Amino acid sequence: MRAVQPGDVIFIGGEALWFQAGQSLDPRTANYGHVGIAMLVHGRLLVAEATGSPTTAGSVGHSTPAAFLAHAERALILRPADPDGLQAAISEILESRPTFDQQFSLDTARAIYCTELVWRGLSAVHGAEAPRPVQVMGRPAVTPRTLMESPLLRVVSRFGS
Repeated sequence: MRAVQPGDVIFIGGEALWFQAGQSLDPRTANYGHVGIAMLVHGRLLVAEATGSPTTAGSVGHSTPAAFLAHAERALILRPADPDGLQAAISEILESRPTFDQQFSLDTARAIYCTELVWRGLSAVHGAEAPRPVQVMGRPAVTPRTLMESPLLRVVSRFGS
Protein backbone atom coordinates (compact mmCIF):
# COMPACT_ATOMS: atom_id res chain seq x y z
CA MET A 1 0.00 0.00 0.00
CA ARG A 2 3.01 2.29 -0.43
CA ALA A 3 1.36 4.06 -3.36
CA VAL A 4 -1.82 4.77 -1.42
CA GLN A 5 -2.46 8.27 -0.14
CA PRO A 6 -5.26 9.49 2.12
CA GLY A 7 -8.38 10.01 0.04
CA ASP A 8 -7.50 7.34 -2.53
CA VAL A 9 -10.24 4.99 -3.66
CA ILE A 10 -9.09 1.35 -3.57
CA PHE A 11 -10.84 -1.36 -5.56
CA ILE A 12 -10.00 -4.97 -4.75
CA GLY A 13 -10.89 -8.24 -6.42
CA GLY A 14 -10.25 -11.94 -6.46
CA GLU A 15 -11.96 -15.28 -6.69
CA ALA A 16 -13.65 -15.20 -3.26
CA LEU A 17 -17.45 -15.39 -3.36
CA TRP A 18 -18.05 -11.83 -2.12
CA PHE A 19 -15.78 -10.44 -4.84
CA GLN A 20 -17.72 -12.44 -7.41
CA ALA A 21 -21.02 -11.12 -6.04
CA GLY A 22 -19.88 -7.52 -6.44
CA GLN A 23 -18.61 -8.21 -9.93
CA SER A 24 -21.87 -9.85 -10.98
CA LEU A 25 -23.72 -6.52 -10.71
CA ASP A 26 -21.93 -5.28 -13.80
CA PRO A 27 -20.04 -7.64 -16.13
CA ARG A 28 -17.81 -4.73 -17.23
CA THR A 29 -16.40 -4.40 -13.70
CA ALA A 30 -13.08 -5.95 -14.74
CA ASN A 31 -12.65 -8.27 -11.76
CA TYR A 32 -13.08 -5.79 -8.92
CA GLY A 33 -15.91 -6.47 -6.48
CA HIS A 34 -15.20 -4.31 -3.42
CA VAL A 35 -14.05 -0.76 -2.75
CA GLY A 36 -12.84 1.35 0.17
CA ILE A 37 -11.37 4.80 0.77
CA ALA A 38 -7.95 5.38 2.35
CA MET A 39 -8.37 7.74 5.30
CA LEU A 40 -6.00 9.34 7.76
CA VAL A 41 -7.63 8.75 11.16
CA HIS A 42 -5.77 10.10 14.21
CA GLY A 43 -2.51 9.99 12.21
CA ARG A 44 -3.06 6.38 11.11
CA LEU A 45 -3.85 5.20 7.57
CA LEU A 46 -7.08 3.16 7.59
CA VAL A 47 -9.59 2.13 4.94
CA ALA A 48 -13.24 3.17 5.24
CA GLU A 49 -15.53 0.48 3.87
CA ALA A 50 -19.01 -1.01 3.94
CA THR A 51 -18.92 -4.81 4.03
CA GLY A 52 -21.59 -7.49 4.10
CA SER A 53 -23.91 -9.44 1.84
CA PRO A 54 -27.62 -9.97 1.29
CA THR A 55 -27.46 -12.70 3.96
CA THR A 56 -25.10 -11.15 6.55
CA ALA A 57 -25.54 -7.92 8.47
CA GLY A 58 -22.06 -6.60 7.70
CA SER A 59 -20.62 -3.34 8.96
CA VAL A 60 -19.62 0.17 7.94
CA GLY A 61 -16.42 1.58 9.39
CA HIS A 62 -12.63 1.42 9.18
CA SER A 63 -10.25 -1.48 8.59
CA THR A 64 -6.50 -1.64 8.58
CA PRO A 65 -4.99 -1.76 5.09
CA ALA A 66 -3.78 -5.32 5.83
CA ALA A 67 -7.29 -6.49 6.77
CA PHE A 68 -8.82 -4.73 3.76
CA LEU A 69 -6.37 -6.42 1.38
CA ALA A 70 -6.29 -9.81 3.14
CA HIS A 71 -8.23 -11.75 0.50
CA ALA A 72 -7.51 -9.55 -2.50
CA GLU A 73 -5.70 -10.95 -5.50
CA ARG A 74 -5.66 -7.60 -7.27
CA ALA A 75 -6.09 -3.93 -6.43
CA LEU A 76 -6.74 -0.78 -8.40
CA ILE A 77 -5.97 2.59 -6.81
CA LEU A 78 -7.72 5.73 -8.04
CA ARG A 79 -6.97 9.24 -6.85
CA PRO A 80 -9.90 11.64 -6.50
CA ALA A 81 -9.85 15.20 -7.81
CA ASP A 82 -10.28 16.43 -4.22
CA PRO A 83 -8.84 13.85 -1.77
CA ASP A 84 -9.23 16.10 1.28
CA GLY A 85 -12.84 16.87 0.39
CA LEU A 86 -13.60 13.17 -0.13
CA GLN A 87 -12.06 12.24 3.22
CA ALA A 88 -14.09 14.95 4.97
CA ALA A 89 -17.30 13.81 3.27
CA ILE A 90 -16.66 10.14 4.12
CA SER A 91 -15.89 11.08 7.74
CA GLU A 92 -19.20 12.91 7.95
CA ILE A 93 -21.05 9.91 6.49
CA LEU A 94 -19.38 7.55 8.98
CA GLU A 95 -20.22 9.89 11.88
CA SER A 96 -23.91 9.27 11.12
CA ARG A 97 -23.23 5.57 11.91
CA PRO A 98 -24.86 4.00 8.85
CA THR A 99 -25.50 0.28 8.68
CA PHE A 100 -24.64 -2.05 5.82
CA ASP A 101 -27.36 -2.05 3.16
CA GLN A 102 -28.32 -5.68 2.55
CA GLN A 103 -30.86 -4.53 -0.06
CA PHE A 104 -28.23 -2.63 -2.09
CA SER A 105 -30.64 0.28 -2.45
CA LEU A 106 -29.89 3.98 -2.91
CA ASP A 107 -33.20 4.92 -1.26
CA THR A 108 -31.74 5.52 2.19
CA ALA A 109 -28.55 7.17 3.37
CA ARG A 110 -28.79 5.33 6.73
CA ALA A 111 -27.88 2.01 5.07
CA ILE A 112 -25.10 1.90 2.48
CA TYR A 113 -23.03 -0.55 0.46
CA CYS A 114 -19.38 -0.18 -0.55
CA THR A 115 -19.69 1.63 -3.88
CA GLU A 116 -22.52 3.74 -2.49
CA LEU A 117 -20.20 4.97 0.29
CA VAL A 118 -17.73 6.30 -2.30
CA TRP A 119 -20.53 7.68 -4.47
CA ARG A 120 -22.16 9.53 -1.56
CA GLY A 121 -18.77 11.03 -0.70
CA LEU A 122 -18.15 12.15 -4.28
CA SER A 123 -21.71 13.52 -4.47
CA ALA A 124 -21.20 15.55 -1.30
CA VAL A 125 -18.02 17.09 -2.70
CA HIS A 126 -18.90 17.48 -6.38
CA GLY A 127 -22.71 17.61 -6.53
CA ALA A 128 -24.04 17.17 -10.05
CA GLU A 129 -20.56 16.30 -11.36
CA ALA A 130 -20.59 13.03 -9.37
CA PRO A 131 -21.12 9.83 -11.38
CA ARG A 132 -24.73 8.97 -12.11
CA PRO A 133 -26.14 5.62 -10.91
CA VAL A 134 -26.90 3.01 -13.56
CA GLN A 135 -29.88 0.68 -13.83
CA VAL A 136 -29.29 -2.79 -12.38
CA MET A 137 -32.21 -5.20 -12.29
CA GLY A 138 -34.61 -2.32 -12.85
CA ARG A 139 -33.41 0.04 -10.13
CA PRO A 140 -30.65 2.62 -9.74
CA ALA A 141 -27.34 1.33 -8.39
CA VAL A 142 -23.72 2.36 -8.11
CA THR A 143 -21.48 -0.37 -9.51
CA PRO A 144 -17.68 -0.47 -9.41
CA ARG A 145 -17.69 0.52 -13.10
CA THR A 146 -19.87 3.57 -12.32
CA LEU A 147 -17.01 4.87 -10.17
CA MET A 148 -14.13 3.61 -12.34
CA GLU A 149 -15.43 5.58 -15.32
CA SER A 150 -15.80 8.83 -13.39
CA PRO A 151 -13.59 11.71 -14.53
CA LEU A 152 -13.36 12.64 -10.83
CA LEU A 153 -11.09 9.62 -10.23
CA ARG A 154 -7.84 8.80 -12.03
CA VAL A 155 -5.91 5.53 -11.94
CA VAL A 156 -2.59 5.80 -10.13
CA SER A 157 -1.66 2.15 -9.59
CA ARG A 158 -2.61 -1.51 -10.16
CA PHE A 159 -1.45 -4.59 -8.30
CA GLY A 160 -1.94 -8.30 -8.98
CA SER A 161 -3.49 -10.17 -11.86
